Amino acid sequence: MAFLGLELGQALTPKDIGVLIEEIQHSKQSTAATEIGVQPQGVAQPSFQVRRLVLRNIRCFRDLDLDFTSKDGTRPWTILLGDNELGKTTILRSIAMALCDETNAAALMRRLSGEMLRNATQKGIIRVELGLPGGQGERVWTETKPRKDRDGLAHLELSTSNWFPRDRLFACGYGALRRGFGTQDYSQYQLADSVRSLFDYDTSLQNPELAFRRAAAAGHDLATIRRRIETILMLQPESIRIDGSGIAISGERGDFVPTGAIGDGYQATLAWVADMLGWSFVFRPSSLEVSGIVLIDEIEKHLHPRWQRQIVKQLLDQFPAVQFIATTHSPICAGGLADLAQGAGLMYYFKSITLGTVVHERAEPFTGWPYDQIITSEVFGLGSARDASTEAIIERIRRAYDEHGATAADSPEVQQAMQELEERSVEAAEDERDRQLRASLAKDLENIQRMIQEERGS
Repeated sequence: MAFLGLELGQALTPKDIGVLIEEIQHSKQSTAATEIGVQPQGVAQPSFQVRRLVLRNIRCFRDLDLDFTSKDGTRPWTILLGDNELGKTTILRSIAMALCDETNAAALMRRLSGEMLRNATQKGIIRVELGLPGGQGERVWTETKPRKDRDGLAHLELSTSNWFPRDRLFACGYGALRRGFGTQDYSQYQLADSVRSLFDYDTSLQNPELAFRRAAAAGHDLATIRRRIETILMLQPESIRIDGSGIAISGERGDFVPTGAIGDGYQATLAWVADMLGWSFVFRPSSLEVSGIVLIDEIEKHLHPRWQRQIVKQLLDQFPAVQFIATTHSPICAGGLADLAQGAGLMYYFKSITLGTVVHERAEPFTGWPYDQIITSEVFGLGSARDASTEAIIERIRRAYDEHGATAADSPEVQQAMQELEERSVEAAEDERDRQLRASLAKDLENIQRMIQEERGS
């Protein structure tokens, strides 16, 4: 009777013992992989995605806990909103660092200006919990723990769940000041390289021509890639050409121009999409399908409002196996979540309640909202969708009514302000008169109700 190739009762040599240990370890790893839903070798395997992020004492966050899931698994889209300096970029960087090994995470942290730890703290935690897109299989986690030693120098410690699928992690990250077309060519996928522009704005992305030629060399149909990019860029079919002279896009005059001569919006978006595809071809040469995590800071960069309105849905349609986590200051991009299936998109918005204390709230997509209502919602916090000068005149009028009531209408100051308002915008003046009339009617109704109650009481 044999066990692992050895006869029962056979004397074991040191070499036999080594083989036996290796077989047992391999068996354990295979069992763990089966438990979490890993496919047999040769079958395309979905990449793990972020289910939850926990930050403790990381920059402006004392205690942050974000859930990226729905009942069906990870949500394909999450948008982070809020004013500047409220930690949106920190969230993207924290996820990127946590997915790296200890050495690369420390190298990325050193590229940042300022401390990773919250002021007056000595240690923090970045915990990322991961799972497969559909929610099946075991969940895994990783913790990156920045700390300061006695000399005040920053260090990192890394710990993970017993089984951690580092070879099943595909992620790319793009910083707010990302450059246009890059010149880099990578032969191996390194997560630290694919997220570097989140930490170093001078990082060059991959050369898109090399990325596409690598795909062609692997036997992939470039026409499929071209159609995907044309859809994302909202171009007509056959508007992109990839041939021996490089990549060209059909311009407004109908002729093809090299990518270096196209507008910034096309360049910026094509550059990061091509970079993502390039990394995907290196990570998984056998498939055109991109599966993993894409982190994008200020996704609206250089995009016309018409394009901002469509970009969220277009990206999901073309890359349905990708989990996008993006920041934006654009109410139009945020409104784009409403075009997704129910449960596919989620927003978190951040606000400062005291100096140095940032909190967050969860918000559902703005389904059916006009953009002027989105921009004046609590999420964006603008008091008005009108220009600041017109709003200042309206504010003068309203202060006068607050101080003097209905008699303010006869004051020279209000009459002058109403004339200025009408000269700037007849519509704004009419809206303000309507508001004054409604306020007056509401006040009269309140007085009538009070008089009725007084009469009943007597």
